[in-house]
Amino acid sequence: MKNIIVPIFIALFTTGLCSCNSKAKNQLQAHVLDLSGEWQVQLEQGTGQDYWLDSVKSTAIKLPGSIQAQGLGYEVDENTKWLGLAKSWQWIKNSGLGKDGVYRIPAWLQPEKYYRGNAWYQRKFEVPEQMSEKSLFLHLERVHTSTTVWIDGNKIGSENSLSTPHRYSIGKLTPGEHKITICVDNRKPAEVGNNAHSVSDHTQTTWNGIIGKIELQALPEEHIKGVHIYPDVDNKRVRVKFDFTNGSFPTGGNLNLQVTSPNGIASEFIMKEGIEKWIELGDEMFLWSEFSPNLYELRTELTLPSGEKQVVKERFGMVKYERKGQGFYVNGRKTFLRGTLDCASFPLTGYPSTDPEYWRKVYETCKKHGLNHVRFHSWCPPEVAFDVADEMGIYLMAEHAWSFSLGHGRPVDSYLMREGRRVVENYGNHPSFMAHSYGNEPGGEGHVQWLSDWVDQTRRVDEGRRLYTSACGWSVTENSDFTAVMHGLRVYPWGAGLNSSINKLAPESISDFSEKTSSDKNTAFVAHETGQWCVYPDFEEMKKYTGVLKPRNFEIFQMNLKENHMADQARDFLMASGRLQTLCYKNEIEKLLRTPGLAGYQLLGLNDFPGQGTALIGAVNVFWETKPYTSAKEYSQFNSATVPLAKFEKFVFSRSETPDIAVDICHYGAETLKNTTFTWQVQNTSGKVLLQDVLVTKDIAIGLSILKESLKLDLDALPAPAQYKFVVSMKDSGISNQWDFWVYPDKVSRQPGEVRITRDKEDALSLLARGEKVLYVPNDGELANRGHKESVLGFSTIFWNTSWANQPPTTMGVLCEPEHPIF
Repeated sequence: MKNIIVPIFIALFTTGLCSCNSKAKNQLQAHVLDLSGEWQVQLEQGTGQDYWLDSVKSTAIKLPGSIQAQGLGYEVDENTKWLGLAKSWQWIKNSGLGKDGVYRIPAWLQPEKYYRGNAWYQRKFEVPEQMSEKSLFLHLERVHTSTTVWIDGNKIGSENSLSTPHRYSIGKLTPGEHKITICVDNRKPAEVGNNAHSVSDHTQTTWNGIIGKIELQALPEEHIKGVHIYPDVDNKRVRVKFDFTNGSFPTGGNLNLQVTSPNGIASEFIMKEGIEKWIELGDEMFLWSEFSPNLYELRTELTLPSGEKQVVKERFGMVKYERKGQGFYVNGRKTFLRGTLDCASFPLTGYPSTDPEYWRKVYETCKKHGLNHVRFHSWCPPEVAFDVADEMGIYLMAEHAWSFSLGHGRPVDSYLMREGRRVVENYGNHPSFMAHSYGNEPGGEGHVQWLSDWVDQTRRVDEGRRLYTSACGWSVTENSDFTAVMHGLRVYPWGAGLNSSINKLAPESISDFSEKTSSDKNTAFVAHETGQWCVYPDFEEMKKYTGVLKPRNFEIFQMNLKENHMADQARDFLMASGRLQTLCYKNEIEKLLRTPGLAGYQLLGLNDFPGQGTALIGAVNVFWETKPYTSAKEYSQFNSATVPLAKFEKFVFSRSETPDIAVDICHYGAETLKNTTFTWQVQNTSGKVLLQDVLVTKDIAIGLSILKESLKLDLDALPAPAQYKFVVSMKDSGISNQWDFWVYPDKVSRQPGEVRITRDKEDALSLLARGEKVLYVPNDGELANRGHKESVLGFSTIFWNTSWANQPPTTMGVLCEPEHPIF
């Protein structure tokens, strides 16, 4: 890259009052010098030492932002050193330079430019007279990943948090011009894991830059560093703990506290000593939950003897999280987690959003599809994600890593201990912050003991405000509040062989996972990464990639389809596989909802995962837009706070059969349903009602309960062969659920010789050669894929994707013409 000299942009000091403290949003009254705008950047050349502090030969760049998003870095080719595991055969068979001169990889979305290493950012700024007597602090809201800062060539220090703002104490600066240099190193910090979504190219990308607020904050020499709020729901009060500069109340200072309730009523209190204050909220206390996200505001004004003032504003919610037996309780009310994973996929920028509207769209999409929970898989989002979740009533789980090097005494151990504390100290006041974990699927010789220590330490710093688990997937320690595991809580078991009986089982809606949940009656089980059912790519989505990441993986799939002369069927493949995917998610989610003793599930996922070989496993795409084969309304029928559950032992019947159907109800709404009526119907494919009746009228308590133990369907009155729909609805509510079933005649007459049925390929070819009509039904394994392994048939669609998961089935359902005479 050519080095060019561009004039340094000089920031103008603004005298407005803005937010600042260890957390940017806290609105500490102070003078703030905004450092966003034009900087100079130079990529590492040589040793990475301090060679650039005095020599400005660089390229202009705008911050907040990343160098990759602004066209800086190196071209992607076969020598690119990606951060993230990819299966070797992917690169051998599918990566390479196309005839059009474009290099493509199939493993994840691909940036135009790539860079891992040090990047040196520099600019000049003016310190006005009124700031020169203040203590100055540099606030960098989100950096990827570590920083070192110099002011006027003097080294200030280094930071390496992936989850919280980087904050530097600058001290006092003289009035006039100064120069700041920031070195950002985006190489993997402290072995958090190649695949951790906090750093990996699988999703977020290994971007280099600074995003969010970039500012110098001027504060009195004695000031409030942090305000920590601990709700006491049982006694209708909060404990407020202040973190002062010198560790104790400022001598001669005065604190005025004002608490404003959600209905606008304010109460005032005064502190003249100490670091803690209990504040009574009264009998009309407002609780925070998914159903009523009520927020209080605490305004603290510190007045020093010199007359200097500092104002801190913090929002909080009155919420109490508990685990009792096998259940979660929010403010004493039993709660069921219906969650999805956020794996840090940002296709337009390649880095996390600090825009509230982005997070509002994410959570609105989740709520419309019936979810109340988001797990941030192996990463922690910027604070705005907590802010918006507070307002909308979403339960969040924050994490940090996906490492197999824990417990060896390596740098990752101390790094993650610090990261847990930093996250609690920065985001702990948010009521939406329900759960905290080290991260995903850990490893390392001593990792179990290390995880136990991590839980103890982080919970102690947090003082009991939320629920803790050591890790998701496995290695859940005894001191964890809940266990998020995969084994025993998935429809499709890990390690299923090619001849597994799982592919022989007919669909049903009776079974559950009680064998797992009954194994420990004092453990709250959360199903880990539910679903992962793959769907065909939507090539119409490709035009949406107008930012830093390009869908080169989609281009590979599209070219392969064209080479096999099936490009005109792409839309049909999407719709057919999508309807099967929806059925697979419905089947698995309902099985979880039927399970006694289950505390929740975390889907993988509601939205697509663009990495690990490309896992298109979402009902919504990576832009959080619902795909064309389903709808939020359909998903919320089987994935919401109140879901009827009909129990079918099978879905194909003959007319002489009389199915005996039981119906349950999974209800985790805001309150008990009083004197509620449920009805049932049988409809044909046109929606005409052929059978119907009242199912039951009763009170519906919170939890899983029985609506009807036995309902016998008389199928003899239904025309056959035909497809039907069994619908259970809650009267006057819009709540319903439905199941397709099929009815066939007891006997089917067929003229001899009209259609020959065979499972032998050679026999089929011979019959066709004689001009006969043939239905060829291959045996398992008889259809061979020309790719890397056999095609293995099964009812479900592909789990995750064949290149990464490498387990059957390897097909994605059936595309057929329903009007063909064979059907």
